[in-house]
Amino acid sequence: MNSSESLLQVVEKANKIFLELSALASQLEKEGVNKRVFWFGCSIVLCIVLLLGTDLLLDLNLPISSPNALLFTFFGIAAPSLTLAFKVTNRSSIDNAYTVYLFGRGGSGKTTFIDSGFRDVEADNRPPSTYEAGNGFEFFKFPREVKIEKSNQEPRQENITVFIGDYRGQGGHEAAVDNVPTNFAGSRAKRIINAFIFIVDIAPRGKIEDTEYYLKDDQIYDYMTASESGSPHEKISRRAKEHEQYVNEFSVKAIFDAFYSSNVKSVRFLVSKADLLQRLVSEGKISELPSDSSFDNIAQYAKSFFATTFDCIEKTCSEKKIDFEWELISLTDRNKVSQLLINLYQKR
Repeated sequence: MNSSESLLQVVEKANKIFLELSALASQLEKEGVNKRVFWFGCSIVLCIVLLLGTDLLLDLNLPISSPNALLFTFFGIAAPSLTLAFKVTNRSSIDNAYTVYLFGRGGSGKTTFIDSGFRDVEADNRPPSTYEAGNGFEFFKFPREVKIEKSNQEPRQENITVFIGDYRGQGGHEAAVDNVPTNFAGSRAKRIINAFIFIVDIAPRGKIEDTEYYLKDDQIYDYMTASESGSPHEKISRRAKEHEQYVNEFSVKAIFDAFYSSNVKSVRFLVSKADLLQRLVSEGKISELPSDSSFDNIAQYAKSFFATTFDCIEKTCSEKKIDFEWELISLTDRNKVSQLLINLYQKR
């Protein structure tokens, strides 16, 4: 066997084994094995074999002391293994990372939440964002400078990298679990999500007929107060039932079963379109509440439409000792959304 044939044989066999190891790593990940651990193990074994100077690895029929065999075996398998070991779940290697999973049916306000909390422009003029998408799942990466205030500590500024994910596909909660990538959520053996935010609303956003444009606030108000299709109370009830098809006891359990770990510090349940509901009440459009109702009473009224789902989330958080809060909120209110996020960061 001449020198060039020996080199080619080494490269081909090294590449073949590396591809086989990659396939095995993907299969093992489905069984709960952390890819990073797998690749570290492969790298260590290969390096030990090379250091011992045996020619059994790869069945190359070459003396392992051959410089070519050493060089190409290492760079063909060990070096890529080490590289992948550090790249896999690269999200977890970022200092001060904070990961939030938004969950809710389409049109509930998730995009508005992201715009209000992280983008310094109007929603109609969104700039391109750093995100990765696939199978209906998108996640965004936003650097933030946050003032952290904790008891018995001096306030301090911290730079935090926030990852916020949202399943935008048409499938149910099974798809919202299956399509979440590991570089956002971490492997099943090591989840890295820090907070879940469940979002519902009291009125559909709707689209203007024969267009791709969504209804403006006044148009949604007109829909809610029109006599067709029932009273505002009945329309809120129907909207709540639409949400229950997506955010319900089964989906909440699926989300926690798939992504809960000790890294989850907070859960929030948000009922959006607070400004619309306040307007409806103050103008006497909702007979179930007096027009001078306090915001707390309006909030309790809104929550009552989602009682079953709310109770399920609250019970789960209580059992797992997770910080849990709910809020009736206008997601277009940037100050409110920003304060909500700051409160989450404080709980880290």
